[in-house]
This record gives sequence, C-alpha cells and structure tokens, in this order.
Amino acid sequence: MSGPIKLPSGLCVTLSEGLTLSEKKPGKKGRRGVRQRTPGVVPLPGAANTMDDQETSGIIDSLVDQDMTLVGTVPIATSPVSQPVKRRFGKFTSHNATIEVDLDTNENAVVLLEQDGFYTWHFDGVEPPLSGTEPKISHHSSKRGARTVTFQLSLGTSSTGGKKKRGWLGDLIVENVQAFVFKYAGRFLLKHGAAFLERKVRTGWVALDSDNPLEWPELPDLSTVELPEHRAARILLFVHGTFSNTTGGFGALGATPWGRSFLQATRANYDTVIGFDHQTLCVDPLANATALLQGLESRTWLQPAKIDVVCHSRGGITVRSLIEYLLPAATIPIQIERVVFVGAVNGGTELAEPDNWKSLINLYTNLAVGACRAIAMFPQATFAAQLMGGVLKSVGSLAKILVDEAITEKAVPGLAAMEPDGDFIHQLNQSQPGQPTAIESRYYAVTSDFDAKSALENLKELPRQLLLALADGVVDQLMGTSNDLVVNLSSMKHIDAQSGRYIKDSLDFGQNGIVFHTNYFLQPQVTNALARWFDLEFPQVASPARIRGVKAGGVAIPEKTLARLDHDVLVALAEDSGMDTLERIQSNIPSYVVIERQWDEQILHYAFAAEEVIELASQQPEAILMDSLGLHETEASAEGPVDALPPSHEGAQRSCSKRVIGLEDGRVIGVAESEVLATSVDDLVLLADQVSSPIDDKGLVVARRVMPRFVHSKPPLFRNLIDSVSLPVDFAFDRSDGVSVRRTRGHSSGHAGAIISEPTPVLPPAVTCHALAEMDDEVVIGEVTSLDVTLSREIIGATKAVAAQGEISVKTDRKLTVELIPKKNFMAAGETRVEIDVPEDMQPEQLIFDVKATDAGEGEILVRVRQGVRPLVNLSLKTTIIAARTRPPVRRPQEATVIEEEPGPQPEHELSIFELERGGKWLYQFILRAPDLGVLGSWESKPFKGDRSDFIAEIYEDIEQRYLSNKEDYEQFQQELREVGAGLWDELFPEELQDTLWEYRDQIDNIMVLAEEPFIPWELVHFKPPKSGLPPETRFLGEFGLIRWLHNVGWPPVQLRAREGRCHYVIPYYPHPEYQLDEAEKEVDFLESSFKATLVEPHIAPVRKFLESKDGFDLLHFACHGFASSVDINRAELLLQGRIEGANYVTEKLRVSVIEQLSGIVADNGCRPIVTLNACQAGRAGYKMTSIGGFSRAFLKQGAGMLVATLWSVGDLPASKFTEMLYKRLLKNDNLGKAATAARLAAKQEGEATWLAYTVYGNPYATLSTD
Repeated sequence: MSGPIKLPSGLCVTLSEGLTLSEKKPGKKGRRGVRQRTPGVVPLPGAANTMDDQETSGIIDSLVDQDMTLVGTVPIATSPVSQPVKRRFGKFTSHNATIEVDLDTNENAVVLLEQDGFYTWHFDGVEPPLSGTEPKISHHSSKRGARTVTFQLSLGTSSTGGKKKRGWLGDLIVENVQAFVFKYAGRFLLKHGAAFLERKVRTGWVALDSDNPLEWPELPDLSTVELPEHRAARILLFVHGTFSNTTGGFGALGATPWGRSFLQATRANYDTVIGFDHQTLCVDPLANATALLQGLESRTWLQPAKIDVVCHSRGGITVRSLIEYLLPAATIPIQIERVVFVGAVNGGTELAEPDNWKSLINLYTNLAVGACRAIAMFPQATFAAQLMGGVLKSVGSLAKILVDEAITEKAVPGLAAMEPDGDFIHQLNQSQPGQPTAIESRYYAVTSDFDAKSALENLKELPRQLLLALADGVVDQLMGTSNDLVVNLSSMKHIDAQSGRYIKDSLDFGQNGIVFHTNYFLQPQVTNALARWFDLEFPQVASPARIRGVKAGGVAIPEKTLARLDHDVLVALAEDSGMDTLERIQSNIPSYVVIERQWDEQILHYAFAAEEVIELASQQPEAILMDSLGLHETEASAEGPVDALPPSHEGAQRSCSKRVIGLEDGRVIGVAESEVLATSVDDLVLLADQVSSPIDDKGLVVARRVMPRFVHSKPPLFRNLIDSVSLPVDFAFDRSDGVSVRRTRGHSSGHAGAIISEPTPVLPPAVTCHALAEMDDEVVIGEVTSLDVTLSREIIGATKAVAAQGEISVKTDRKLTVELIPKKNFMAAGETRVEIDVPEDMQPEQLIFDVKATDAGEGEILVRVRQGVRPLVNLSLKTTIIAARTRPPVRRPQEATVIEEEPGPQPEHELSIFELERGGKWLYQFILRAPDLGVLGSWESKPFKGDRSDFIAEIYEDIEQRYLSNKEDYEQFQQELREVGAGLWDELFPEELQDTLWEYRDQIDNIMVLAEEPFIPWELVHFKPPKSGLPPETRFLGEFGLIRWLHNVGWPPVQLRAREGRCHYVIPYYPHPEYQLDEAEKEVDFLESSFKATLVEPHIAPVRKFLESKDGFDLLHFACHGFASSVDINRAELLLQGRIEGANYVTEKLRVSVIEQLSGIVADNGCRPIVTLNACQAGRAGYKMTSIGGFSRAFLKQGAGMLVATLWSVGDLPASKFTEMLYKRLLKNDNLGKAATAARLAAKQEGEATWLAYTVYGNPYATLSTD
C-alpha cells in the first residue's frame, strides 16, 4: 500500500500495490446548481469500454442538477506489474483504493466509480452491493464542527478456488478507473425522505412538438394548448417511469428515422401530443395521478377529450391509478381510449424492495448510460449526452437516501409502491368501483426477456463487466424470474387478472440479448406497434377529426390488429412470371410477397420476404414463380384468422414455412414471423443509413419494413362531391389551378355554369353520439333475456359481459331508429324497432329489447342504428346459448362497424334482407321501408328445407337448362322464368310481405335491396297475388328499378364520375374462334366514343398492375367470358385473352382472389369507381370458407361505388345492349335506378330473356358526371 496522496481537490487517496494515479485529466469540478455546458455536443462513442468527456459531463451535470457537488475525480490506472498475482491454492490478490473526503457537519458524500464504462455507487459505510467484501469506514474530526469520511474501494474480487461468482465488480483489473466523489448538504434533513430531495423535480406538462427532444418545451398549464371547440379533442399523452422525465424516457424516439416518422405522425393525427413530468420517489403513483388529473381539470373543456397514452415502467401504474381510481369520480369529460404499457410494472418489481434498492441504483445507472450510448451511435442524434439529465433525473436523490444505514420503505414511497407483495400493487390489481372493464379497455403491452449470455455476443452499449455479472445471474437471482433487467416479464401484463383480458395485443421480444428496460424505443418494431395500435394515418393525409376504426368507403378496419402482423403484403399467383412480379415489387415495395397456389382442390399460400423473391426470381425472370421459387405443398405457410393466428409449422426448415399468414374473411392481410426478433444497435445504425439512402430494390424493401406502417386512408369521400349540384349547401373550394370556385345549389339546364342562385339553406348541426349494445355472454335456452342499447352524447361504459360500441355522426333534426335483427339461434320476444329523438347532452337514451334463445350453440344478434334509411352503425353481439348457467360472466369484445355518411337523397323504398339461423336451419328476415307509402314492417320467411346451397345451385342450373332448351323460343322461356320467379315468391316471401308488395306494386318505381346474402337472384322474383297463380302481366322485381347494395361496405355514393382519361376497358380478342365475342368487341367503339375510354391490355400482368396503381380510375369495363359456381366460389374467374402456343390455345384467367387481395380501388380524391363485369356468371357469389366471396363482393369491399355484373349466362347481343343503354341513360342525367330499368328493358326487347341476369349495385339516386 502506497502512502496517502493529497490531491488539489482536497481528497486524500491511498492506493494498493500495482495502482497509480493516471495522467488522465479529471472530470470537471462542479459547483452546486451550476452547470457548464459545451456548445456543439459531440456524440458519445460506440464502444462501451471507452470513457468519454461527453458521457462524463452528462452524468456530472445530471447529479449537479440534483444538488450534488463534485468534490473531485480520482483517475486510477494499473502500473506495469498490476495484474492480480495468482498465489498457492488458487488464491488471487485484490486491489484497493482509499479515498478520504473532508465534510461539514451537515454534509455527506458518495462515490461513483467508473471502470471500463461500468458504474458502481459507493455509500458511506456501505460496500457496493453483491461485491462480496465488507468495507472499512472510519470517521474522525479534523476540526470542530467538521468530519472526514473514508471510502475503501475494492477494485477487484478475490477467489479461493471453485466457480467464481461475479458481483457488480468483475474479476479483472482494467487499465482505467475513475472515482467521482460527490458531496451534498442536508444530511440531517434526510429524515424528511425523498420529498426534500426531489423538491426541484418539476411536475407539469411538456409539448412533444419537435423531432428533437431537447426542443420539447415545458408548458405552464393545459390552457395554453389550442384544442378544437367544435368536436372532441384527440390527445396523445406520454408518461415516464422512475428516475426519469419525458425527455429522458422518450427522447430515443428522436434518434432514429422510424422514431421521427412516428413523432411526425402523432402530431398530424392528434390535436396535441404532450408528456407529464412528475416526481417518482417521494410520492406514490396515486399522488402522481392526482396531480395529472388536477392538470387536466385546470382547463375548461368545451368538448370531451379522448386521450391515448404511452407509458413506460412506473408510468404504467400512474396511468392505471388515474383510470381506475380517479376518473370514475371525476366530472371532466375525459376518456382514456388506448393505453400502451412499455416494460410496465403492473405487477411490481422485486428491485423495489428496500433490500434491493442499492442493486437497483447500480443497475439502473448503467442501463440509463447504456441507452444514451446507443442513442449516440445514430448520426443525427446529437443530443445523446444532454439526455443523460433526463434519464438520471432522480438517481442522485436515491443515492443520498441510501447513505442512511436505516433504509425503510417509508423513506421512498414512490419505489415502495412497486413492491410486488406490497399494498399498492395488491390493491391496484383488484377491481375498483366504476373502473373500465376489460371489454371497455384497449390496452397493449411491449415486453422483453433479456438474456445476458446472448448479450455478450453483440451488445456494445452495456459494459462487459456488467454483462458478465448478469450472465452469472445477479439480477435473475434477485428477481427470481424472467425480466428486462428491471421489471419481471409476468408483471408487465398483470392487470386485474381476475376481471378478464385487459391486454388486447402485445409485442413480445421474447428471450434476447438486445432489448432491456431503458432502450425499448430504439427498436423499429416498437414504433410500428404504436402506429398500428393508435391507428395512425400518414402525416400527409391525417386528421385528428377522423373517426377511428373507419377507412374510406365506410369499411371497418379490423379491431384486432396485431402488432407483429406486417400488412405491407403483395399477393402473387404461382403462375405469375418472375419478371412481372419483380415489376410489381419495384412499384409497391412490399415487406412480404405471398404466393397463392391451387393444389389438389386447396389454395395454399407461401409467405416470402420481398428480398427473397427478388433474389430467386431475378435468377429466372422468365420462369413462373412456381418454378423459380421452388414451391412445394409441404412448405406452405401456416395461416388463420387474425384473432386466432396459428403457430408456425413445427420443425419447418424453409423461411416461408416458418412464417404465419393472417386472414380476414379469407383474404390475406398480413404476414407474421414466428417470433419478434430484436435488432442490435450496430445493425440499427446500418438500417437507419439504408432508410436514408437505399441502394437497390432490396434496400428499399428493408427500409420500408423498418419504418412505421400507417393506415392507408383516402381523403374523406365528401371532398369529391363539392361540385355536385344536388348538394343543398353553399360550397367554396379551391381548384388545383388555384382559382377559387363557389357553387350554389340551384337548377341547371344541363350545361356547365348554368346555375341559378338561391338563398343558402341552413344545415342542421351534426353531433357525435355513442352507441352501445350489450348483453350477457351466456344465455339459457328458452329464457327471455334482455339486450340493452344506449345512445348518448357522452362516452358510455358497458355493464354487461358482451358489448359492442361505436361513435357516429348524426343530424339533430331527424329521429334515430334502433332495430334488432336476431341473426342466429335467437328470436325476438318483443319489439324489434324503436324510434327516438337524438339524445341531449347528459341525457342518454336507454332501450331494452327482449330476445329468446331458441337453440344451443353460438348466438348472434345484430343491432342497427339508422337515421332515415341510411344505417349509421352495425353492432354485432355474439353470445353462447347453454342449457344452464355454469360460471360468472366473462367480458368479450364485439364487432362494431361505423358507416361513413354520404350526402344526398335517400332511397324511397328499401328492402333489407338478413340471413337468420335457428337450430341449424336457415331463413330470411325482410324489413321493408317505404315512408311515402306509410309502410314499415318486418317479416320472416319459412326455414329452408334441405341444404340452402343446393337449393340455390338448382335454381341457376334450372335457369340455364331452360335457356339452352328454349333460347330460340323467347315466349316459352319467358313463361318458364315467370314460373321460376313465382316459385321464389312463394318459397321466400312471407304472406304478409306479399300482401304489402302486391298492394303497392303500381306505386313502387324503384327499390333498393340491402342484403348480406349472396345467392338469391332477387331480380327474378315475380310478384303475384298471395295464394294465387301468375297474373297476366309480367311483374319481375327487376322491373321495379331494383338496385342492390351490401351491408358493411359503407354507403353508396350519390355522385359517380366518368372523366376523360380515367375511363378504361378490358375486352379480350380471343384467338380461338369458339371463344370470340363479336358484340363484346363492338363495345370498344361505344366506350371510346362515349367516354374516351382507353384499353387495358387483356392479360393478367397489365390488368393487375392497373388495379394496383395508386392513380385510381373512374370506370373499368370488362366484356369477356366468365365463370363462377356458388359452391366453388374460390375459382370464380374472368377469361382474359390468353395466347397461342404451337397448335394450342393457352387460356389466361383473372381470379377473384386477385381482387380480394387489392389494397383498395378508391382514388386519392375519394372517388369510388364504376366497375362493369359484362361476363357470364360474374356477379354470382357464394360462401368462401367462413366468408362470402365472389367478384361483386370483392370489388365492392375494395371501394367500388357502382357495380354491374351478371348472375347467369347471358347472350352476346343483349350483353352489349344492356350496358350501352345503362351508360346512355346515365349520360342523359338519369339516376341509376331509372337507368337500370331502361337498360333491362332494352335487353328484353332484343328477344333475349336473360335480361334479368343483370344485377346492379349502387345508390338508386346516383348520377353520373363527366366533369
């Protein structure tokens, strides 16, 4: 041991043999409360085993902010003969340093030791935890009123043989060690605990209004935030964890391209993005939540606020305290909608036990510094050193407390609250009065199981000494289970376990050596999950006013969106060429390519990463994918519905076999890897560079995959309607050429600009209402049970187990209609329809419907809310019907589909048709609305006898056989069709409905059939007097101006477009003489002259490329052969041109699956196009797996605003006559209902009775504009 060395700082240092003071300049000496910052911050180094002045400065500045004064820095190095000398019996020497510091009576001191980037705290009278050596501490007075504290630091461990156990210090002496000696005043004030020490920690709001976290300003209060006055405000709130603040907890988002993209999207999707800074040691999370609530209450809320939350670590139980304890009794109109828990302590953490606080401070200090090191590796993250102050916000405060030998949980209630067996965690995980239920809560979680042994290979931001200690189980021994180095894995999702499933989805990194407690937000999967869960739109088109869960066309976004499911998917067919697929990849830049292959009556799917397809297909570009990718039926990917994804195939070797494909209604919507793989910081830095400047198509694909994937939303549909003369309002808008245009409702002579101005009417105001339907999750056969429906201006909380709710926009001057449709194994036991006024503020309307369960099994009831004819929201409830109750109710989320509003007139006569099922038997429910006739009624058909599909298939087969037998005898076939239609009338329509329709047959000149069933040719139904034979006159339903539409595909537009340059046709010129359609080829002249339509090459590659184009179209007309069987709808297809190879004609087909896999056909301006399928059987639909397929449904779900198709074979001549007349009448300003009636008549007059085969989908009042 060398003699004492007196340093200029006043410290007295004694070193053991082999140690010396190094030449390294000491860290700067700080004065309490004074920070010296260097302008132009230099990023921290990438290697953890290097000490850098910026890192040192950041740590010192943070501790100075916490009223600690740096007395001095002791730089220690090993002398040339300094390695531990091995003695007999395997014993090692250890190196020691003694530091003496003079203090005033009211002062105390701590030492922070840095050793190869590894930090350990040393407290007065306390050895570093788990070091294995007890300290020798002495106190003596050098003068009256002062004292000297001596720290004896062990810089290496000793071993007497056997397996070595590492504590926080390792077994090796390294070249450089630094001891930072801090002193602080207030020694005798520590009896007041953390409240005194955290007195300077700010409680208040922070605005995340920049990509640079150092530029996030503090807000005096929420009143300074501008929020909308005419609608509910959308707010995103960030709540940090222990020791941190908003900047420190979430600043990593500003370091990466994917994090900055996420921040930009949040600012576009929310009215404001804010963080809540608060103390984390001196008060428990309930006190933090109270302060948060008081901050919310300080503002006058003119409209309700909807808040989504991201919370990290302890922030999770702060947010839960707000939601579960405080908001139920609060009077402010606040709703917490979605909460993401990132590494949250929902079930507590063992590190919060007082005995483990010293381990916690050592571990957290290293994790926080390591996270900042990782941030510094990204070139644009020039703020890494300054983040240190945020991530270490209260670490110094805890260090001061830990100097006290008598540590109790009362000293730090903020930590004690996180004890797993403590009162706070126990009580929080009980159900609180009035708290949201599992069904009402949309909670998500991000978790990681850190494995130190794996980290030894590639984790550079944490020091090796720490990783070696962790690999020996230092933390796992303390915590006793898997963890992210701070929080138990099981704790992260532990929310009121006895009350249902609160966590709806999670991003689980699994066991890995990369993601630990303080670096979650560097991973691109995390920002992608946040974007998915919060339903964020691209910043360029986002609006905080958007109703969540609805995309253009009113089609509902799947509620169960999985974070691990990548939706950037391109679907190709096994028979597609490699060259065509490569072009599609280049155009769409998908993350994955799913290959669809028909094999042995099955459809198989193979999920490839796009770069894998690029690699393989580039080698054989002319070959089909079946060959170039080497597809084999044993290597197909696992697949299943999104809400029940199966595991990947066990033992799979090929990458495509290891992936899982998510389906919705049989349609591929995403691909999931078998596990969520974390990415090392080194690779993340390379990815960040690749995002900035990808070098090839593979690079583009990889760059796309790591960036957040937003909801692809089109502009609201009303934007393309502002020049419609039918709109009852004065509109002002800007044209693309910059000219401001004003159009006023008036009468037009049919020429552009001929407008007669009239006074602008005052539109009734629209308000937001919430609709909730709920019932028990188990219902006993034969019992009458209630289904409750609540409509309210305010947010509604469910009280029953099965509930569905939606947010709708309603006009205040019109009544709302609530109707009940018992779809499966239920029947109504009372009223099924109630009409009410729009509810007033704070006056919810509550309705109770009685239903009776008829058969055991699954039960389903649809509740539909209307205003006039147009449905606003469909609330679907599914329950279980049993013989007797066996358990308490279990909360289960249900489906709600909100339908976007389309301005314009509503149908005068509307017939809704629903499929019902009771006891395995099928029947139809008919709801007829004809306000002008005073008709509003509901009726049920007789149950089907036998198999329903066979019944329908026989109808079509009968029609086609009669056609083949009598196509030369028009009158005979006409009579036989009347007989078929009369049979459908008798078989399907109840007598009361027959009476009504027959009575008003002369007053009905148009009717909209809103149906979900795909089979019945409703156009063919023939009216006749009840219980009588056919009348002399022809009365097919198709002659009544019948226009169809489907449930759950939005509401059809009233304005259709056919603008020059946006009209196209696909009409093959078949090379085989037996396939040629002369009349279809003549349609080209009509389309070109009437619409200036242009050709889409009638081959699969150009047709698909056209449909996938982002430019969209107004009109697409097919005239070709087609085939679809209702019993095998998977193979529905349109026959394209094909080719001649030698003496053979090789056919080419457009399958319905190609349409189903599109990402939508609505144009960027919101225009929903016209699609005409002038082909045999193209309109027929059928059950595809568990869903309804067919070309009609596929195109309508993709956003078509009008569709024309055929239900059975049609002749060449009437096919062209029908479509020509339909277009001509639309061009002459007829609405769609009148145009369809005229077109059917024109085809009929050609002497071809298949004129009834045409089915038209759309709005009966829709008109066509070519402007």
